[in-house]
Parts: sequence; C-alpha cells; structure tokens
Amino acid sequence: MCSCLNIKWFDSLSLKKVLLGCIALIILFACSEGTEQPTLFKLVSNEYSGIKFNNQIQPFESDTLNALEYDVLFNGGGVGIGDFNGDGLQDVFFAGNLVSSKLYLNRGNLKFVDVTEEAKVSTNKWCTGVSVTDVNQDGLLDVYLSVANATGSKSDKSNLLYINQGNNEKDIPSFKESSEEYGLADDGFSIQSAFFDYDKDGDLDCYILSNAMEKTGRNQLHRKKNDGQSPSNDRLYQNIGIENGHPIFKNVTLSAGIVKEGHGLGLCITDLNQDGWLDVYCANDFVSNDVIWINNHDGTFIDKSAEFLKHTSYNSMGVDIQDFNNDGLPDICVVDMLPELEQRRKMMVMKTSRDFFRIAENLGYQDEYVRNVLQLNQGKNNHGSLQFSEIGQLAGVHATDWSWAPLLADFDNDGLKDLMVTNGYRRDITNLDYAVYLNQAESFHGMSEEEARGHRIKKLYELPEMKMQNYIYRNNGDLTFSNVSNAWGLQEKTYSNGAAYADLDNDGDLDLVINNIDSEASLYRNELISSDSTNHIDANDNAHFVRLKLKADTDENKTVGAKVKIQLPSGEIKYQENLPVRGYMSSVDPVLSFGLGNNTTFAVEVTWTDDKVQRIENLTPDALHVITYAPQEGAHPVIETDEQTVFQLLNADSLGLTFKHEEYPFDEFKRTFSLHQQYNQLSPGLAIGDMDGNGLDDIFIGADSKRLRSIYLQKKPGHFEALPQGENNMEDMGALLFDADNDGDKDLYVVSGGSVNLKDKDYIYNDRLYLNDGNGRMVRSENLIPNTLFSGSVVVAADFDRDGDLDLFRGSRVSAGEYPSIPDSYLLRNDDGVFKDVTKDLGNGLQKTGMVSAALWTDYNQDGWYDLVVVGEFMPITFYKNQNGKLVKDEEATLPDSNGWWNSITAGDFDQDGDIDYIAGNLGLNSQYKASIDAPIRVYGSDFDGNGSIDPIITYSKESRDVPVAVRDVMHEQMTSIINKRFGSYDAYSRASIHDIFDDVELKEAKVLSAVEMRSCYIENSGNSKFVFRPLPIEAQIAPIFGSLAGDFNSDGFLDVLLIGNSDAFETYTGPYNASMGTLLRGNGKGGFSYVPQQKSGLYLQHDQKALGVIRTGKEDLIVLTNNNAETQLLRHSVQENGKYVSLSPNEASLQIILSNGKTERREIGYGGGYLTQSSRGFLVPKYTKEIHVFDFSGKRTRTIDPTEV
Repeated sequence: MCSCLNIKWFDSLSLKKVLLGCIALIILFACSEGTEQPTLFKLVSNEYSGIKFNNQIQPFESDTLNALEYDVLFNGGGVGIGDFNGDGLQDVFFAGNLVSSKLYLNRGNLKFVDVTEEAKVSTNKWCTGVSVTDVNQDGLLDVYLSVANATGSKSDKSNLLYINQGNNEKDIPSFKESSEEYGLADDGFSIQSAFFDYDKDGDLDCYILSNAMEKTGRNQLHRKKNDGQSPSNDRLYQNIGIENGHPIFKNVTLSAGIVKEGHGLGLCITDLNQDGWLDVYCANDFVSNDVIWINNHDGTFIDKSAEFLKHTSYNSMGVDIQDFNNDGLPDICVVDMLPELEQRRKMMVMKTSRDFFRIAENLGYQDEYVRNVLQLNQGKNNHGSLQFSEIGQLAGVHATDWSWAPLLADFDNDGLKDLMVTNGYRRDITNLDYAVYLNQAESFHGMSEEEARGHRIKKLYELPEMKMQNYIYRNNGDLTFSNVSNAWGLQEKTYSNGAAYADLDNDGDLDLVINNIDSEASLYRNELISSDSTNHIDANDNAHFVRLKLKADTDENKTVGAKVKIQLPSGEIKYQENLPVRGYMSSVDPVLSFGLGNNTTFAVEVTWTDDKVQRIENLTPDALHVITYAPQEGAHPVIETDEQTVFQLLNADSLGLTFKHEEYPFDEFKRTFSLHQQYNQLSPGLAIGDMDGNGLDDIFIGADSKRLRSIYLQKKPGHFEALPQGENNMEDMGALLFDADNDGDKDLYVVSGGSVNLKDKDYIYNDRLYLNDGNGRMVRSENLIPNTLFSGSVVVAADFDRDGDLDLFRGSRVSAGEYPSIPDSYLLRNDDGVFKDVTKDLGNGLQKTGMVSAALWTDYNQDGWYDLVVVGEFMPITFYKNQNGKLVKDEEATLPDSNGWWNSITAGDFDQDGDIDYIAGNLGLNSQYKASIDAPIRVYGSDFDGNGSIDPIITYSKESRDVPVAVRDVMHEQMTSIINKRFGSYDAYSRASIHDIFDDVELKEAKVLSAVEMRSCYIENSGNSKFVFRPLPIEAQIAPIFGSLAGDFNSDGFLDVLLIGNSDAFETYTGPYNASMGTLLRGNGKGGFSYVPQQKSGLYLQHDQKALGVIRTGKEDLIVLTNNNAETQLLRHSVQENGKYVSLSPNEASLQIILSNGKTERREIGYGGGYLTQSSRGFLVPKYTKEIHVFDFSGKRTRTIDPTEV
C-alpha cells in the first residue's frame, strides 16, 4: 500500500504555465537593446521580502578586533531552513556573529516577518552554523546553533539549542534554550553540527565540527595530533535516551574514535559507502587534512580519507555530497580559495616545492592543493574500498575565489544537479605584497611593538576588498559544468558565506537564501516556474519535477538519513539522501526536490533509516507528495549482484613477476624552476617476446639509473622467473625485442632517456643493443648502433626499405637542460646487423620532428610500404609517407590544428572498413593547461637572463594575451635579475603578459612552440591520406593517457580500447594527475566508443601508469602494465575467446580479416606501439571470421588461415 499525500501547488496556473524551462535559451540568445533579458533567478528586494538581516562586522572592527588579530573575523554565519510553525511554508533562520541571529517566518509569496524576539531566539554570542532538525522527535523543528567565541567563560562559548515549544496564538513558534538540559552546551569553538542516527538505535545523535584559535601552527606542518587532545578535535555526542521528558546527550568523542585534529569549516553526513550506516565528511581548513569518518557499525569510526581520495583541497571550506552524474553514487564537492581571475591568482598563490610535499608525507599528511575539488565516485574496488577520481578542473568548477558554500541541486529541473558557490572576503589578507610587507623587518625599523602593530593594521585596511558575485554552474550532463552566473542572474556583488536552497514560494523550483557580511541577506526567487510576467521564461515541458516530504508517525527517527531514488522509464536513477546539513554552516530545505526534465512517469523508492523499503509508483508529477512511513513487508534495498567484471587484477608477485620500478631521486625543478614537468619520470617501458626459445613469451621492463634490471622468463605458462641483468647509469625508456643479428633469437634494444644528466656527458644517452646468447642472457654489443646524443623515448621497428630485415626509428624526447630545444631523432637502417643513421638522407625533416613521445610504423595508405606516424609534446599528429624506402612528411595526412602534448599512438581498424585508424593519448582536460586554436598553450624558450641556460616560459591565453603560468616566486628563481629589475612587486607581475615581461627583441630570439589540442582522440582513416579527428568520450579525458591497447575485450566482434595513464611528473602547483584508474571504451564497429563504468570494467588501477602490453601465457592472454615508481601489474580479461592462437613470423606484419558479416578488418601487429610498449606478436583467431590473410612488411601475402581448419 502506498502511504502518501498529494498536495496541489496552484490555484490558477495551468500546467503548461507551470512547466517552464529551456534554460539554454537564456544562455544562447542575447537580449535586444534596451530589453532586460530574463534570468533564472531574480533578486528580491529586502523591502519587499521583509528580510533585513545584516551580519555586520565592519562597524565592530577595531585595533583589537580585526582580520590580522582574529583571522576568522569574516568567516560569516549560516542559514537554516525549516517550517517551524507548521503552515506548509519554509521559514528562514540566520546566524549572526556580532549581531543577533534572526528568525523570519514565511507568510507566503516570498514575504517574511521577523519574529526573533517573540520566538525567543535572540543571541548575543558569535553564532556560526545552523542545524535544523527535530531533536526531541516531537514533530516540531528545533534549531541548534554552533558558537565560536574565542574568549569568555564556558557559558559565553557554549552552543545554543532552541527547542520548539509550539505555536502561540499568533501561529508564531516559541523556543526554549535547552543546551545545558540536553547535554549539548559544547564550548569547543564550534563551526557546525549535524544530527543523525549513527548507531541506528532510532534517535538522533550529534556531530559537532570544531575549529580552534591556536596562536601558532595552524598553517605549518607539524606532527599531527591524532590522540583526541587537539583543541580543534571534533565532538560526537550520543543520544543515550530520555530523561526528564527529553533526550540526554553524552560526549563519546574519544570512545568513538573521533581523535584527529582538523580546523573544520565544512560538514556533511552521508552514507558514503552505501552500507546502510551513516558516515561523516569533515572539510578542514589550513594544513589539516579532510577527514572521512566511516562508520564501523559498532559505535566507532575510522578515517578513510587517504584510502578513498588521491588528494583534497588545501584550504577546505564548505562541502556538499550529492550524486551529480545520476549513477546512484554520492560524489563530493569541496571548495577552496583559488581565484578564477589570473591577476588575483598571482596575487595569492605562492610557490610550493617537492620538498614540502615530501616533508608533509613523512609527517602523515595527504596531498592537498589550492583549488576546489569535485570527487567523482567510481564505486568499490575488489577489496571493497571506495575509489574517487578528482575531476574539478575537467568539470570547470575548480576556481571560484575565496569560496564558502558549495550547493549541488537541480535549479533548472532538467534532472541534473547544478552547482552554486558563495564567495567573498572583506579584507584580502592573502595579498602577497602585504605578506612581504609583514615579513620585512625594515618595514618596522625603529618602531615600538605597539607602533608596528598600528602600521600593520593600517596597511591591512588599505588592502582591496573582495566583494564578488557568487557563482552558479549549470550541469551539462557530461561531467562538465558551464558558468551561468550572469545568465542566471547572480550578478550582485557581496561578501557571502552560508547559503541554503528551498522552495520558499511552493511553486516547484528552488530559491536561494544567502547570509552576507555587511549587507542585507540575499533572497533569489527562482523564475523557472513563475507567474511574474515581467520576468517570464518561455514555457515548455522540459522542467517537470516532484517534491517529496518524508514523514514517520513513530517515536523513532525513520526519516533523517533516509535515501530516496527516483527511477525514470529509461532506467536512469536520481538519488538523494534526506540529510539537510550541507554546504557551509547551513541546513537546506528538508523537502527533497527532484527535477525530472521532460519525464512525467517515474517510480520512487524510499529506504528508511531502519533499512526497510517503500516503493511507490504512479505519483503525479509537478507536485509535492508527503510519503509516510509504511514499508512493504519483506521489501529490502535492491543490492546489485556482483557481476563478473571485464578485467580482474591479478597478484603479479604470486606469478613471479616481482619487478617494482624505483625512481632515481632527482628534482629537475631545482635545475630549471619554470618547467611544467620533469622528464625523468616518464618510464618504464615494456618489451615482450620469447627470449629463451621455449615457445613462451618473456618480459623485459626498464629500470632507472643505478637500479637493478631483470628479464622475466616465462618458464611455464603464466609463471615467471627473474634473470638479473645488472645496473648501469642510464634510465631505460622504450625497449624492443627483435632479431638484430639474424641468428634466430631475439635481441634487446633499450633506449636511454630521462633528464638527470645534461647531454654534455657523451655516453649517458647512448642507447644499448644487447645480443642474446639464445638462452635469454643478454650481452651489450659494441659498434652496432650509432651514438645517440639526446634523451630518448621510443624505439619501433619495421622493414621500411623492404630488404628483408628490421630497421629502427628511435624517437628523442627532450634535450636535457635545454627545453624546449628540439632533440635529434634517428632513423636507423639495418645493414647486415649494423645499424646506420640515415635520418638526414632518408628521413626528410625527421631528425628535428619534435619532442617525440611515441611512434608507430604503419601502412596508413595501404601501398605496401610501411609509413611512420610520430606524436609528441607541442607536436601535431605527424605522418611520414614511405616513398620507396624514403620517408617524406605527408603534409596532407598530418592533422592540422592537432599540436598537443601527445603521449601515445595505437593502431586498429575500429570502423571495420579495411584500413587502419588510430587512438592518440594526450594530456586530457582535467588540467589547468587547457588549449584551443583561439587560446593556445605556448612555450617561449631562450636564455633571457644571459646566464648561459635556457629559460622555458610556459604561457596560456587569458583575455587574448599570452600570460605566464608560473607564479612570481617561480619566475624569480628562474630569472632572478629580470624579475627583480622589472617586477618589484607581486601586483606588477600579476598584470604582466609575456610581452610585458620581455621586449620584442628578446621574444624574437626565443623558440616558440604552440599547442592547441589537449584531448585524447580517435583518428579515423577516411582514405587518400585523409583523417578525421574525433575526441574520445569525456571519461577518457580525466587524466593523461599513456598506455593504450586495442582488443575485442567483450568478444562482440568489435575492437575496444583499454587506456591507462596519470602522471606524477608535473610541477607542484598542478600536482599529480591521478584521476585515472584505467579506462575501457567499448567499440561499436563504426568508430564510436562508449565508456564502461569502473564497476563493470573492474579497473581500479593506481599509480603513475605507463606501458601497457599483451603477453600470451599458454591458453590465455594477460595484460601487463608498468608503473613509474611502483610495482608491475597484471590484468586478466574475463571474456576470452577459445579459438586458436597464431604466432607471427619475424617478417609478418599485418592481417586482413574477412568477417562473417561481409566486412573486412585490417590489423597491424608490429614491433612497438602505444606508449613504450611491445606486445606479444600473435593473435587469437576471432569468431565471426570467414578467413584471414597474413602479409609481410612488403605487402606480400604469406599465408591464408581458414578458421574452420585451425
């Protein structure tokens, strides 16, 4: 039986007038001259609304009360939403710092009345957070105010609990302050609280987020206080039952395991791991890490933040946890202070160093970065551990300046949760010129301490004020958001802190209430559904909604913490938890709002706090429904069965593959401060082939300088034994197994790379050719390969001159210490086992092709001559056409406007049209280094300061100007004399473009390279040296792609793509790219790809992933992947065909597969591809195949395979 009540919203408006929306119209169409363009939100005047609350601070500032002496002065207060008098309208409570808090009753039509005095909720304490809930379970909403008084008695500093006594004769609720009676008079500098049933005993317990006014150490690395004794330790109060007619709370902080320091600002309760028990997320300011308290089901909690998250915000402020991508998993948004405007960024951001992060790690700190984070929930790995990918920069929400409240909610009812962020700060105390002034002793020379203090405060008041407009982002439905702050009407500039959303006028859309400092609170009416003809948005059927109020007619809590799922006919899920404390210091509308877009049919599933389930169908859209606790007998939450994932991670050690790459410790940023990445962290490569002649393929993985190398011999199928090869001073990059001396076994070529040494050491970047004794023992040859003077990356082989032996291309990555100078790459012709450098003679332009990351021999034009495709940093995807044994750059095939930071290239006939297409791995979009034709990334390289070394300056485009990415501190270290002379202040540097820093003569002498494309892509071969560029799905853009592998991983007859990546090599401002856990893209046989979610692919890879190859192990293929500075890993894919495996002879290179559907698929199985990878040279005869033709490097057919005879 469905127990729910339908409440109609309107008396006179028709449904069509109610359903308003195509909000895209607001964005796309410019307003006519003299006509006000309608916006989604309209600011309601305080005179009209009656809300005149003003959290005034400035009138109280003094020599003793200021942001220098009291750094939380402008942290503001929160907002609480609730129907306190039970009239069906949501009321508003504001927390006041130096002014009294205020309660406003909603009288309808967005008119409010101040009832603070009559309701008896006036305050004279520094109130911060507002938590609205029914503490005593009497059906009336109460208010718990957090208090952050730094001084005074215990009574002055204790929190306030206002228990609702019911309405008086005027229908005004009356409250009684009862914190002492209830045991909640906590005096610990509280920021916010949340009530939830953590022990599942049917009553509400209380978590209190704390901060502390410590004189020293809040922003300095120190040994963490994780014993519960820190002044900033949070508090947990357990509801131990009824006494004297009301609940009693007991402090159980220590016994519950809440023992970690943290200067808390943001609090959110959620069942993060969806095990039926509520967890706690604490966003902590300053150097203290965020904490994720996971409920142990026994009254205790354990912090899992370091296990779940790769990094967090540094100055974590507010937090919201909601499912923003409609996959049923709660995601996390935490805001920080990174400015959007470049000038502001360079006035605030200081240089950090790898030493700082190393020290922090040794002290137990997790990586933190100054920017907002959006943590995408990727589900649980095979150990049951939640895993998140941080995608704030991809989403476009990482920089909203000095931010406070993030709120994820569907403001346009399109079915996707949008993001609203408040920001602003009265005094810009992060101004770096001011910081320099404070730290310069000469600024106060000859002054008394009192005089110096006066000067510091005077200078403080001269700082610019940061009154800013708030941000709102529209969810695009593809993991990205669009900034629509102006288009949606949030144009008012304020100092905003706490905020809440609520349907204040009961029209079906969410309005906004914001607590401001030194100005009256902001009330924004959502005009999506509005009868106001002066601000009318054209109606359509794309903004349906449903609002759900949960109710339980019991003495026990069933609703706070309940979960609600809306399922649409398409199968799409919309998920929310009934937990109102979110954002910053605030409680939002306790009624759950779901946008439905163009859907009017849906089903509702409520999982109550006792884990019982109530399913309801056929509810009316565009209405409020009160759902009363009446779970179906025997109904339980739907638990997804553990389907077999596509891949399983194996224990490589147990199979004998024990190699762990160890990075040689070297900080290239101490040699070249302005680099964007280090070039000594790009290994190791991988080569697979049968080295001991037993018919089973073996593995070589490169090692760093002064590290032991080993070959792993496959002695029996799937089991390996290490054969040590010794140490040397080189860093191994690409490697290749092939018969160099024509004696019937596989020899080993290893590329020397990295950037530890400058190239003036003649031997250090010489590659090595090791000759095989037939048993897998390798001996370094002499005089068979030429000297290679530049740091290398890749080596690939093909018989490009069709003389019957394998020739080589060796790509060079960088000229160490001379970035961005272009290194020499090498075309090496095999002359009877001696390799001759023929680059200048036979490789037109190939020698200086660029900073090469990867290359591939491929017959892209199917003329029987193997061509070369080369990719790299600041390079286009470059094709060299083989003209009868001579390589000539094919300008027609080389993709225009494709200059990027490419890492890898992989071949496959993904559209089954008989020619070869490509997958190219790039930096991706989850980065500050975004580029386009109109806004390129550039590097300017020259010895600008005349000290004998090249200064590389990376720029991005801001307001059509090339602006250096590096902050002033970095530029000062790189070019001290120039910066001192030309930019004596941070302010001067913050406004400078590259043309302000250097004059025309200096820039004319510089080497300039540009990148305009950072997306990883699919390159479709359309024939006649024509290619079509298509970006891969957005999920493939969350991190740099290195290793890539084409294969039919689900046995549907179409090629799929497996991608791995990340990078720990970038500068510390950006930090590591670590969002990738491996990505599987399912191919459709037409050149299209769809992302396979991690929970279905089984990919939960960690580390800085590099090479990716396939090895045959008896009856199955395994996938080998290498990691920089970590262990090697093995993957098994569960859906493998049982057909015949066919090995290729050394001169065989390609297949023509005639499919049962009449199509033809071409495959090339060469020597090297992807990123620094050589896989097993064979193939499994696919099903759906009529016959297979095998060809050698000259295009000659060597054999035909009939699948029925194999």
